[in-house]
Amino acid sequence: MSRKLSKFRLNIIYPVQKMTSIIIADDHPLIRYGLKQIISEDEEMIIKGDAENGNQLLKLISENYYDILLLDLGLPDIDGFQILGILRNFRPDMPVLVLSAYREELYAITAIKYGASGYLNKIAASDQLVSAIKKVVSGGLFISKNLSEKLVDTLKKDRMKIFSGNLPDNDFEVMCLIASGKTIDEISEILKLDISVIEQCRLNIFNKAKITKDSELLRYCMNKDLITP
Repeated sequence: MSRKLSKFRLNIIYPVQKMTSIIIADDHPLIRYGLKQIISEDEEMIIKGDAENGNQLLKLISENYYDILLLDLGLPDIDGFQILGILRNFRPDMPVLVLSAYREELYAITAIKYGASGYLNKIAASDQLVSAIKKVVSGGLFISKNLSEKLVDTLKKDRMKIFSGNLPDNDFEVMCLIASGKTIDEISEILKLDISVIEQCRLNIFNKAKITKDSELLRYCMNKDLITP
């Protein structure tokens, strides 16, 4: 006895993945074009705006929402550090990744003190741009490996200034590594500790420093005069 099978139409609703919306500020058209080409290769990111000077940038940000700003420090009309200061009051929730041709040792720490969440030399942009954007958007801090190592050494020189020295060994090590741009997974591998232990240390540090993001911890250390721009 044959049996008819009913045909069902499956109305499956797939979750829509939110794309990271980006605005670029650089006065060189070729640089903007090159950045767009790199970013366009990632399906999770979209360029929603670009500006060739500071005034144009601030106008666009006042009229539209962006998840992240890629900022060149050398805009022709408004100094990049001044823009960072304005944005810290105007759009403190929007992370800024500085893209610059200037040497990182000279400008990265100052940029972060003014409110940037990362610093990437334009020479390395083609290889690291996408990963840097993702790290900064997720609340992390992006700096080069070279500068990261220098920051760890600097922080370890004067432990007593951090929370008046009242910080357990594990918390202190985790704090230095977070402030130098390391992720939870990287810290777990470096210290040979379980991720849950690292996350608890991170929570302890954040509660004491009254911060909520990894990128804010380096600024906290600067305010304690542990790092001088």
